[in-house]
Formats: sequence, C-alpha cells, structure tokens
Amino acid sequence: MLGISALKEFLVTEYDAENPGEVLDRIREFIKTTLTSSKQDGYVDDGMDMTICCFDFEKMEMRYAIANQTAFIIRKGKSIKLKGDNIPVGRYIIEKEHFQTLSVKIEKGDMVYTFSDGIQDQLGSSLKRKFLLQTLLDMLISFAEKPADTQCKILEKTIQDWRGDMLQVDDMTLVGIRVN
Repeated sequence: MLGISALKEFLVTEYDAENPGEVLDRIREFIKTTLTSSKQDGYVDDGMDMTICCFDFEKMEMRYAIANQTAFIIRKGKSIKLKGDNIPVGRYIIEKEHFQTLSVKIEKGDMVYTFSDGIQDQLGSSLKRKFLLQTLLDMLISFAEKPADTQCKILEKTIQDWRGDMLQVDDMTLVGIRVN
C-alpha cells in the first residue's frame, strides 16, 4: 500500500515516464522516510521489489527500471532477460546511489513479463521442490502468443496442480503486457 501511495505521488509527469530509475529513487526516499517516522527506534529495514515500464510507441522503445525483480520480453518464441538492479526499493544492506533507467527496443507482438519470486519459489510436486525460474520461463515462452485470459488460466491451473495440497508459500504476482 505504501508503494502504491508513492507511485501516485511521484509518477505524474512526462519527465517521470522518461526516467523510471529516478521514480524508484524518489519512491525509495519516500518509503525510508515514512518507515523511519513510523518506528520508535528510528530505523526499519524493509522495502519492496518493483518494476516500472514506460512505453514509447513512436520510437518502439521501452524505458524501465527494475528493483530486485525479474523481467523478460518474449519475442517470437525466444526470451530476452531484462537487466536491472538487485536491490529493493527501501532500506537495504548495500544501497546504490541511484536506480538505473534502461531501455530496450520493442516489437509488435512482444510480451513483456515481470513477476515476483513467489511463483518460482512455490513448493509442490511429489518431491516438494520449488517450481523454479526455468519452469516458469518455459511456460511463458510456450503460451506468449495466446490471449492474456488464456495465459492466466493456464498459469493458474499449472500452479494449482503443482502445489497440490501444499500451502502457498509467498505472494505470486505476474504482470504481462502485449505490445500492439
């Protein structure tokens, strides 16, 4: 909820859309300040993982910033892993001064996926092992051409079948965006 409040506060101008890394910088300061003022000892070691993507369809380019998440573009049956910063938004043991703003060319038909680690860390199967990133990536590649609602149904069923009667171990968030 704190992250959504910060996004509403800081993602309002065309300049911000050009610089998602700077948006993450401002959100980090907002979160650090807010959490510090809400804690009696003055220090809270907490944060969140986040990806911000801004699309420029005239240039067919996506500018983005990644804070401790995983993101891919699936294009014509191949995956392109997007680089980012391996630190969360908020307080962290080792903080970089600024989050990177990166850009990548996009093409019509691309699927951009970003997700939390909850799906790949989900325990299941008869061996009680993790779902794993490669399993998720293979699934994304296999259904990227399908409509979004079909992808969602396939993903939900696959994860449910994987979990079986095991409890969900973490939040499972995945966002997919098709470039048209």
